[in-house]
Amino acid sequence: MKILPIASSSSGNCTYIWTEDAHILIDVGVSVKKITQNTGRDKFDAIIISHEHSDHINSAGPAGRKFKCPVYMHEWSYNAKKHLFEDVTMVNLKPSDILTFGDIEIKTFSTKHDAKYTFGFLIKDTTYNKTLCYVTDTGIITPLMVQYMTHADAYFIETDYDVQMLKDYEYYSDYLKERIASAYGHLSTDDALDGLEKIGIDKTSFVIFAHLSDRTNRSDKVLKAARSKFPNYSGTFLIAPTLDPIELK
Repeated sequence: MKILPIASSSSGNCTYIWTEDAHILIDVGVSVKKITQNTGRDKFDAIIISHEHSDHINSAGPAGRKFKCPVYMHEWSYNAKKHLFEDVTMVNLKPSDILTFGDIEIKTFSTKHDAKYTFGFLIKDTTYNKTLCYVTDTGIITPLMVQYMTHADAYFIETDYDVQMLKDYEYYSDYLKERIASAYGHLSTDDALDGLEKIGIDKTSFVIFAHLSDRTNRSDKVLKAARSKFPNYSGTFLIAPTLDPIELK
């Protein structure tokens, strides 16, 4: 299974995941043109939407029409953005669903964010029995999430903000800072690393840190913190988006 994070921030999110048998997009918050340029494809098996915020869903309608594939999302998310999805096949997505596309199996689980329904995903390559845990846009890692996230072979997890950088950022209101740092906001670098420590990543191939704010976090700070937290980690730490695909095998 290969993973290509095309975009990952509050400005837009999209990840292409594929095997020889299946081609999936997770979230479509960037243009169809950018997707085709980055993937070299004009056909996909499915688009999976984590929630209805614009940076994850804005191009899902045009992408569904262009690529002639179904869009999977919670019905509430669909109803909130219904105007985007004319002539698009919509499939209702629920917590604990199991979806199968060729040799890719996707299990859904609930996360905590200030949208009505938000999902994380366990994405499994059934040919090689390898699983990517995909978690973005959540304020906390709940005990239920830990149950799903444990024993994955690789992680895609948000590190939206650095605590001190968020505190010091003068252009955000106190209200917005509190919202970002709340249980229904986003994970800080420390939150994500503490969660990974609890879950255990010793046997994983890689961790992709995602959804970094360009105002309140930096990739070098995230990587430094990760290497300090896990000094003996033998896998690879990466920052999304990436120029090249990452293979999980």
